[in-house]
Amino acid sequence: MFPPKSRLAAALVAAVALLAAPARSEAAVGILVEEIDAGGNTLETATFAGGVFSTTSFGQIGVTAASNSSLVLPNASIATGISFLNNNAIPASSVAGIGLRITITDTFTRGVGGNPATLKTSIGGANGSQDFEGDLGVGSQTSVLGPNGATTPLASVVSPNGASSGPQQVGIPALDQTFQLQQVITIRVTAGSSGKDVPEGQSFAVSVGSSTTPLAAPVPAPAGLALALVGLPLLGLRRVLRKKVTA
Repeated sequence: MFPPKSRLAAALVAAVALLAAPARSEAAVGILVEEIDAGGNTLETATFAGGVFSTTSFGQIGVTAASNSSLVLPNASIATGISFLNNNAIPASSVAGIGLRITITDTFTRGVGGNPATLKTSIGGANGSQDFEGDLGVGSQTSVLGPNGATTPLASVVSPNGASSGPQQVGIPALDQTFQLQQVITIRVTAGSSGKDVPEGQSFAVSVGSSTTPLAAPVPAPAGLALALVGLPLLGLRRVLRKKVTA
């Protein structure tokens, strides 16, 4: 968590860094945005195609998804930055507040397939305006889709003063050569324990990262090198014995 005066600034800096990263554009990555109710049911939905847009409760929603799927690398990663405002005041009596769910999906081809890997999700920042006194809750799960897929446990944080789960990960015994990596990010803004309404027009910023990392297998040394290494102690021993005999 960032110090109160720098939370939003730090998250916005992270979002700018995502924009500068080498990655596929939002148009090439699947981005689905949904406003949800207290039970997670969809109230409004839109397929994001760049720029900013609004729902009933959220305004100026911006999503930046930086994926390395076009690069030849052993790992796969998606880094997502989200910014938005609340269109209306959120009363202190509203336990559920307002909710947003964003699903990011991209396709990757990595290595030869069939090797073990680690799937990880983490929340880099979850921050509101400097005078925000409510709770900004963020949850993130990452999945590798397919018959050999897996889903991480939920990574969660409540900003500015709530609990944080830290990064979450799960092992994949045999990652397919071609697979889809999917982030599901859930955001909820409430008055929390402040006892005060959340004024309309508060600014919020969230950043989330997801990745697969292959488990490094030990690389055997070439036969000639192995024999040479085995022979080194013997050469040393022969030199010592020779010195003792000639002494």
